[in-house]
Amino acid sequence: MKQIKTVALIAHDNKKQQMIDWALKNKEMLSKFTLCGPCYNFITY
Repeated sequence: MKQIKTVALIAHDNKKQQMIDWALKNKEMLSKFTLCGPCYNFITY
C-alpha cells in the first residue's frame, strides 16, 4: 500500500501571498500530497 505524504504550507505573514502564488503554479505536483497548514486555507483549486 502506497503511503501519501503530507506537506505543510507555512509562510511568514509578509510572504503568504508568495506561498499561495507558488502553490497555485505547482498545484499539479502538490495534488500528489495531503496539504495542511495556515496557507492551505487560502488556496482554492
